[in-house]
Amino acid sequence: MEIKSRKKPHGQNGPTNGSTIPKGLVGSDTATKDNLKMGSDHRVDNSGEFEFGGVWGTGLAMVFFPLLMWYMWVGQVYYNSQFPMPEKGEAIADFVGKVANLAYEV
Repeated sequence: MEIKSRKKPHGQNGPTNGSTIPKGLVGSDTATKDNLKMGSDHRVDNSGEFEFGGVWGTGLAMVFFPLLMWYMWVGQVYYNSQFPMPEKGEAIADFVGKVANLAYEV
Protein backbone atom coordinates (compact mmCIF):
# COMPACT_ATOMS: atom_id res chain seq x y z
CA MET A 1 0.00 0.00 0.00
CA GLU A 2 1.50 3.26 -1.10
CA ILE A 3 0.85 6.49 0.83
CA LYS A 4 0.78 9.56 -1.34
CA SER A 5 1.71 12.98 -0.02
CA ARG A 6 -1.02 15.60 -0.05
CA LYS A 7 1.49 18.41 -0.38
CA LYS A 8 1.24 20.46 -3.51
CA PRO A 9 4.30 21.10 -5.60
CA HIS A 10 6.37 24.18 -4.73
CA GLY A 11 4.60 27.45 -5.50
CA GLN A 12 1.01 26.22 -5.67
CA ASN A 13 0.05 26.86 -2.03
CA GLY A 14 0.35 30.63 -2.01
CA PRO A 15 3.09 32.75 -0.52
CA THR A 16 3.63 30.65 2.62
CA ASN A 17 4.20 27.30 0.92
CA GLY A 18 2.46 25.52 3.80
CA SER A 19 4.46 27.16 6.58
CA THR A 20 3.45 30.04 8.82
CA ILE A 21 7.01 30.58 10.09
CA PRO A 22 8.97 33.07 7.97
CA LYS A 23 12.11 31.69 6.37
CA GLY A 24 15.18 32.12 8.52
CA LEU A 25 13.35 31.97 11.87
CA VAL A 26 13.95 28.39 12.89
CA GLY A 27 14.26 27.49 16.54
CA SER A 28 12.35 26.33 19.57
CA ASP A 29 11.65 29.77 21.05
CA THR A 30 8.13 30.86 20.10
CA ALA A 31 8.92 34.48 20.94
CA THR A 32 11.61 34.40 18.28
CA LYS A 33 9.22 32.79 15.81
CA ASP A 34 6.57 35.43 16.50
CA ASN A 35 9.16 38.22 16.43
CA LEU A 36 8.15 39.41 19.91
CA LYS A 37 11.56 39.93 21.48
CA MET A 38 11.59 42.61 24.18
CA GLY A 39 11.88 46.02 22.56
CA SER A 40 11.81 44.78 18.97
CA ASP A 41 8.09 45.03 18.28
CA HIS A 42 6.39 48.43 18.27
CA ARG A 43 3.02 46.83 19.14
CA VAL A 44 4.23 45.50 22.50
CA ASP A 45 4.22 47.98 25.41
CA ASN A 46 7.51 47.79 27.30
CA SER A 47 7.08 50.99 29.33
CA GLY A 48 6.44 49.26 32.66
CA GLU A 49 3.50 51.58 33.44
CA PHE A 50 0.12 50.11 34.31
CA GLU A 51 -3.25 51.66 33.53
CA PHE A 52 -6.04 51.82 36.12
CA GLY A 53 -3.66 51.06 38.99
CA GLY A 54 -2.40 47.75 37.65
CA VAL A 55 -3.97 44.42 38.47
CA TRP A 56 -5.71 45.56 41.66
CA GLY A 57 -7.21 48.68 40.10
CA THR A 58 -8.48 46.78 37.08
CA GLY A 59 -9.97 44.08 39.32
CA LEU A 60 -11.76 46.66 41.45
CA ALA A 61 -13.08 48.39 38.34
CA MET A 62 -14.39 45.08 37.02
CA VAL A 63 -16.25 44.46 40.28
CA PHE A 64 -17.50 47.93 41.20
CA PHE A 65 -18.50 49.39 37.82
CA PRO A 66 -21.29 46.81 37.33
CA LEU A 67 -22.38 47.38 40.94
CA LEU A 68 -22.49 51.12 40.28
CA MET A 69 -24.63 50.60 37.17
CA TRP A 70 -26.94 48.34 39.19
CA TYR A 71 -27.24 51.00 41.91
CA MET A 72 -28.00 53.70 39.33
CA TRP A 73 -30.62 51.47 37.70
CA VAL A 74 -32.35 50.92 41.07
CA GLY A 75 -32.39 54.69 41.59
CA GLN A 76 -33.90 55.29 38.17
CA VAL A 77 -36.58 52.61 38.44
CA TYR A 78 -37.55 52.56 42.12
CA TYR A 79 -36.53 56.00 43.44
CA ASN A 80 -38.13 58.15 40.74
CA SER A 81 -34.78 58.90 39.08
CA GLN A 82 -33.36 60.19 42.35
CA PHE A 83 -30.13 59.17 44.07
CA PRO A 84 -30.98 56.25 46.41
CA MET A 85 -30.16 57.26 49.99
CA PRO A 86 -31.04 55.62 53.31
CA GLU A 87 -34.00 57.12 55.14
CA LYS A 88 -33.46 58.92 58.44
CA GLY A 89 -32.57 56.42 61.13
CA GLU A 90 -32.16 53.53 58.67
CA ALA A 91 -29.00 51.51 59.14
CA ILE A 92 -26.60 51.23 56.20
CA ALA A 93 -26.80 47.43 56.26
CA ASP A 94 -30.60 47.57 56.08
CA PHE A 95 -30.44 50.06 53.19
CA VAL A 96 -27.96 47.92 51.24
CA GLY A 97 -30.15 44.87 51.79
CA LYS A 98 -33.23 46.76 50.60
CA VAL A 99 -31.48 48.00 47.44
CA ALA A 100 -30.14 44.51 46.71
CA ASN A 101 -33.64 43.05 47.09
CA LEU A 102 -35.02 45.67 44.70
CA ALA A 103 -32.37 44.79 42.15
CA TYR A 104 -33.07 41.06 42.48
CA GLU A 105 -36.86 41.50 42.23
CA VAL A 106 -36.88 41.80 38.46
